[in-house]
Amino acid sequence: MRKNPIGLGNKTYSFDHFNGIQTVRKSTNLIYSGTDVQLYFLKPGDQKEEVMVLSSFFSTKKVERFVAEVNSIITR
Repeated sequence: MRKNPIGLGNKTYSFDHFNGIQTVRKSTNLIYSGTDVQLYFLKPGDQKEEVMVLSSFFSTKKVERFVAEVNSIITR
């Protein structure tokens, strides 16, 4: 579930529609500025995937640990 404090853009996703995890390395002016962890969801009958950014990290170990935790939750 994604909630906005003022109520705009609230969305609910089902783990049944989960389609994958992606990590995106960000840089500004060729300087590393962090890594985003994104989840992809594909609803039956839709052509376009929905993307939800879960978190942003600066350390590689934290990214790996977070992805492992998300995988353990989703595969239950």
